[in-house]
Amino acid sequence: MFTAIADTRNNKGRPQSASAMNHLRTTLRAALNLAVKEGILDCKPARIEISGYQQPHAKVWTEARVESWEPTGAHPAVAVWTADHLAEFLGSVNDDPLLPSGGSPACADCAAVSCAGCGGPTSTSTAAC
Repeated sequence: MFTAIADTRNNKGRPQSASAMNHLRTTLRAALNLAVKEGILDCKPARIEISGYQQPHAKVWTEARVESWEPTGAHPAVAVWTADHLAEFLGSVNDDPLLPSGGSPACADCAAVSCAGCGGPTSTSTAAC
């Protein structure tokens, strides 16, 4: 069944991705496990393994990665900034009118107004950020 689905094309005309096949496997597995739980199936179905899918792992923007990225544009699927990169970014957008007043984009708890313990993008407090 999976081979037949994997050989089809998605709505953009591209082959099915490993991620799409993994989502299908997850949905099918949940349905089959529910069928076992409700007594529709007698035994647990065999595990279905999808090859080719690997969940991306975050990579830190090291100086070597930055130097490689600048000329080529190649970057990791998931990359995170160092504290120095974040400080440089926040310093460069400090006067940007689109930056919400009283909240740093790096602070998930900051709203348009200051949250408790977070004095905004220029604050040195890390109590709530």
